[in-house]
Amino acid sequence: MKRARAVCSCCGQSKVEHGHRMNRGLSQALATLFAKAGRSPVHLKELGLDYSSRCNFQKLRYWGLVEMYFDPSTRTRKSGWWQITEDGADFLKGFIEVPVRIWTFLGDVVDAEEQTTKIFDVWEGYTVREDWAKEARRHDDPQMALDI
Repeated sequence: MKRARAVCSCCGQSKVEHGHRMNRGLSQALATLFAKAGRSPVHLKELGLDYSSRCNFQKLRYWGLVEMYFDPSTRTRKSGWWQITEDGADFLKGFIEVPVRIWTFLGDVVDAEEQTTKIFDVWEGYTVREDWAKEARRHDDPQMALDI
């Protein structure tokens, strides 16, 4: 049985919040960034990450663990260039915990689970695309018309 898709009847935009779990793959990508660049900016291609890790790398920003590099000389963000944040380094060192799951809508964080995790807890497990899709939830935004 195919599930109905929640979309805006005006623009066709998906009207669901997606949950993103802090997991082994994300934490390993963060560790690779820190090992290769420390707190300096580096282009994502230079990290030697596999395809899945490169595609999911930007999710680390939802927890505030990485940020796109801002070039002060041009006063712009440089596409593909990332750097670890202080929280990212502290998470890797085991000094801080982050929410187990962050919920996003259209790329913006809209919610976070109260349960937190440390780096040592997430080295186990990895969420695959099918699980991620099953965990999606409807986003209640009165500004968007809903076609189901």
